[in-house]
Amino acid sequence: MELLIRWALGASLLILLVLVLRLLLRERLSARIRYALWAVVLLRLLIPVQVPVPQAPSPVLSQQLNNYVQREDLYAFRTGPVDIPQESVEQMLHSFQPGDVTSYSIRSISILGIPVEYYPDCDVITPQGIVRYAFYLPLSRALMLLYVLGAGVLGSALIWSNRRFSRTLRLDRRLDADCPLPVYVVPGLSSPCLFGLWRPNIYLPPEVAQDETALRHALAHEYTHFRHRDHIWSALRCLVLVLHWYNPLVWVAAYLSRQDGELACDEGAIRQLGEDERIPYGRTLVSLVARRGPRPRDVLTCSTTMAQGSRGIRQRVIRLVKRPHTVKTALFLAASALILAAVVSFVKPPEIHSYQAFLRALDQSDTIRNFRQPLPVYRSDRLEEIRALLSSGQEASDSHQPAPDHAGACPQYWLMVKDWKETPSFYLCNCAGEDRLWMSTGPVSWQSLAVYPDGMAQRLEELTAVRFLTLEDIQQQLRQADTVYLAASPLSSDTPIATLTDPQLLEELRALFAQGEPSSRASVYYHEAHLPAWNARLSLLPPQQWGEEPWDQLLFSEEEDGCQVLTLMRWEDQWYDNVAVLPSGASQTIADLIARQATRG
Repeated sequence: MELLIRWALGASLLILLVLVLRLLLRERLSARIRYALWAVVLLRLLIPVQVPVPQAPSPVLSQQLNNYVQREDLYAFRTGPVDIPQESVEQMLHSFQPGDVTSYSIRSISILGIPVEYYPDCDVITPQGIVRYAFYLPLSRALMLLYVLGAGVLGSALIWSNRRFSRTLRLDRRLDADCPLPVYVVPGLSSPCLFGLWRPNIYLPPEVAQDETALRHALAHEYTHFRHRDHIWSALRCLVLVLHWYNPLVWVAAYLSRQDGELACDEGAIRQLGEDERIPYGRTLVSLVARRGPRPRDVLTCSTTMAQGSRGIRQRVIRLVKRPHTVKTALFLAASALILAAVVSFVKPPEIHSYQAFLRALDQSDTIRNFRQPLPVYRSDRLEEIRALLSSGQEASDSHQPAPDHAGACPQYWLMVKDWKETPSFYLCNCAGEDRLWMSTGPVSWQSLAVYPDGMAQRLEELTAVRFLTLEDIQQQLRQADTVYLAASPLSSDTPIATLTDPQLLEELRALFAQGEPSSRASVYYHEAHLPAWNARLSLLPPQQWGEEPWDQLLFSEEEDGCQVLTLMRWEDQWYDNVAVLPSGASQTIADLIARQATRG
């Protein structure tokens, strides 16, 4: 799925650029150059792979889209609740969002001897409990099935359309014409055309074959199509539509490239016929306009056509009259922009197969995540220490493989850029008698990249560990603080933030926390929507610095068993952890401290 997403986005980028160039430089580029611009787009639409290049821009958008597709699920047909204690549901809500699939079944059947997996049911978590659904399908698989189905339908339509068209082209009336290609007269044909991939022929309506001038122009036009290899480009255009049927920009590109091909063919025909034929050639085009306008299925036919609708013919005649020539500056700008976009579209960051490549990815990463921990490391000082540690190894000179069970015994790490994974997972652990850096190269295969001094693996685990704040930590910080920032509920842009500096009030705040007890809940709320209503907020940092430290604020929530104190953690979503329980009414005490500080100035 990630390949399809990158393929579609890269091709769309090139199509949009060509559309912009056609619009801005339409009077400064000849039709032949405009037609040639589409060759780069066609190449990208036919080649799905990207070339790994160091320092290539990171495909953030495609990675984010792929993460979303891989994360989402489709389910339907509710069958009933699952018998599970509510306490277990509440614990699961700390790891899942309401509406997430917590488990599913997999079955396998044989269709024409081919094993096919399907999902007969799944369990979905809600605040009220677990619900079972009879239909389940991951979004990634659903989209892949839809893609294959759409490509199959359109491919079948393309084959049927061309076979139907080929049956109308009878070869029983060959015309003895001055043309290198065989020419046939076909009654009922609406326009002169070139058709055939391996042995193309020219086909003409009887009216054109009987008019000497129209015949000369039509043969020049269709033979120019042959010299431009348009019979091959038409087939490739149809193949591209099958591969990218879901992308509307590809359909626009197919239509416009077909138009530009006709304009380029008009220019080539005039060069072959001579300038004296420019006006008569235009009259021939006008005479063909009434025969038949373009039909939607024409885009699926691997043939060229000289006739078009009135609007298309009018544009072609206008171009014939204006005689546009390519301006060198415009050509340079178009070529430079297209080459730059093509390079960006065809390259990707290299995969990690060496220690030096790993270090380059390390320098580009924003965060490092130990998957045994609830949060990644994002403090700059801690990140610099981790980068220095990971850069201190020596490149491994062997192909040593770790023990089969090392993945379960060692912490797994990710280098992360914002919210997407930049590299494969890696391990730094002592699982072969020495500290080594291992990079995943497959489900059960690993590559040793570097060897480190003893103790480095343990140090990395310490640096990436998330230490939850305790009541003792808060009490110690309050004893050392000379300024505390408080806010009463509800917090909004108008809620005043009080600065508590009076020594007596600070002492009362310390005394309040001295009455607290460690919380036995130790809960983590993965989203603010799950958090109980809070009544006050406290921080040792000024508001403009909130969000710079992981434990920068405390929330107070009045409940039946006392006032719960929760730490506010910031990483994408806001997470919370119960730290302590203060006597009931602690939030009101904080509100009183805010009021008394305001009266003392």
